[in-house]
Amino acid sequence: MTIAYTLVNSDTGEKQEGTFMPMVASDGPHYGANIKMMGVGNYKVTYHIEPPSKAGMHRHTDSETGVGRWWKPFDVSYEFKYVGLN
Repeated sequence: MTIAYTLVNSDTGEKQEGTFMPMVASDGPHYGANIKMMGVGNYKVTYHIEPPSKAGMHRHTDSETGVGRWWKPFDVSYEFKYVGLN
């Protein structure tokens, strides 16, 4: 799976984009990235999620072990207020 992000400071219009790195730790597989916030304020983050085929993962298609088609890419968004760290 490939997961990209777009982070926009809604107050200033400043924007960052990137792709999360797949990784694994003792608590299991996950995705992550170190992202520096662009100051306090209102933000919108959008995640663009691609199916595993984007990263070259193939699927079995035979009747015995095959799986259904991968999903189509989709986006999800979330708005939040960042108040900084003390």
